[in-house]
Amino acid sequence: MELLSAPGLTEDADKRLREFLAELDVAEISTPVEEATVRLRKYARLGLPDAIIAGTAEVLECPLVTADQELVRKLASRLQVVDPYASVAPGSPPAAQGEDESGGETATT
Repeated sequence: MELLSAPGLTEDADKRLREFLAELDVAEISTPVEEATVRLRKYARLGLPDAIIAGTAEVLECPLVTADQELVRKLASRLQVVDPYASVAPGSPPAAQGEDESGGETATT
C-alpha cells in the first residue's frame, strides 16, 4: 500500500510495481511474528507497521529491505538489513531487478 501511494508515482511505475508485487508471497501474521513484533517494538521503539515488517523478517529469516536509515541503524545488529540505495549514486534510482544501469538484462543469483 505504501509503495503504491508514493507521491509522484507515474502510471508506468505503478504498473511495474503491481507486476512485481503480484510475484511476492504473502506472509501471515502468525503467533511467532506477533511475539517478534512485540520484542522489536520494545527493543528498538518501532512503530507498529515497521515492527510487524521487521518481526516478519526475523521469523522468516529473510533480509529486511528498507531505505529508512533510522531502521537500518536500529536493526542492523539484530537482522540482515539491506538498503536498496546503498550502492547507488545519490539521486539515482536503483536498476530494476534483471536490468543493469543501461536497461539491459543481467544475470542474478
